[in-house]
Amino acid sequence: MKNNNELSERAKMCLNPKCGAVLFISGKMDPDTEDRGVDRDIQKKHDEKGDYIECPKCGAKHKVKYYPIIPGEGLQWSIDGLRD
Repeated sequence: MKNNNELSERAKMCLNPKCGAVLFISGKMDPDTEDRGVDRDIQKKHDEKGDYIECPKCGAKHKVKYYPIIPGEGLQWSIDGLRD
């Protein structure tokens, strides 16, 4: 069984130092739960520079970084700083 820190959900905050709004909520879930795949309102967008997440409060665009797919884990990604 995983410890509670690995399973707990965390707010991902806007990286604009003048904002601090919540971009989305993320976290690992217990593989035995029936709630896997819960929609956390993560709205990824795409343009000529690639995928990004836009802050709903200030409009700052955050780069999305993808990781190699681990069998059984699905697509892994994170925000990777602000876009220019």
